[in-house]
Amino acid sequence: INFANVDHLSSAALGALITINNKANEKDGKLRLANIDPQIYEVFVITRLNKLFSIHDTLNEAVAEFNS
Repeated sequence: INFANVDHLSSAALGALITINNKANEKDGKLRLANIDPQIYEVFVITRLNKLFSIHDTLNEAVAEFNS
């Protein structure tokens, strides 16, 4: 998921991301997050969700991980 145009993330959105990640894992899928604004990334760090999600600086890095 590309967060390039995201400047706010609600707790409901975080919950939805967790649900999507869990469903992807159940199907042996992978979810990658990219281009997260530093202030939003801080929320991931505080909630320790940065340990749950695969977060990348750029969309290209996230896509490249699918191929590795």
